[in-house]
Amino acid sequence: MNAAVLAIIQAAIVLVAGATAVWWGGVAVTWVFGRLSPAAETAVLRGGEWIGRVERTAVFATVLTGFPEGIAIALALKGIGR
Repeated sequence: MNAAVLAIIQAAIVLVAGATAVWWGGVAVTWVFGRLSPAAETAVLRGGEWIGRVERTAVFATVLTGFPEGIAIALALKGIGR
C-alpha cells in the first residue's frame, strides 16, 4: 500500500475516533447523570455542553499527542472557566 494512502487512512481513523469521543462522550455523560439523578435531566447549566465538548476535545488531543499530563491542565482550565 502506498505510504500516502496509509497516512490518509490513519488520519481519517484518528478524526473519526476524535469525533466519536467528543460526540458520544456527551451522550454518555448525559445518560450517566440522568441515571444518577433524574432531576438533573431537566436542569441545564449555562455553557455546560460547550465546555464539555472543549474538555473532551482537549483530553483526546493530549492523549493522542502522548501528553497525558495535559488532562490535568484541561480540567484545571475547566474549573477556572466555570
